[in-house]
Amino acid sequence: MPTVSFHAPSSVVKRIQAASKKQGVPVSRFLRAAAEDSVERATASFGTWADKYAGVVSSGRRDLSQREGFGS
Repeated sequence: MPTVSFHAPSSVVKRIQAASKKQGVPVSRFLRAAAEDSVERATASFGTWADKYAGVVSSGRRDLSQREGFGS
């Protein structure tokens, strides 16, 4: 597996270490998961994102074309 490195301020490193310790995983696994999540969010389509929220809000009418001024 290739190695990726980056420079981070010590305050960020401390927060990463604390978060990985809280989750009980090594820092490398924590960072790998965070990077994978970030890439997934960056490459996901709007439809994929919107699927999580489909049906959350119930509207008054089931068919918006029945509203006055729309459709016929």
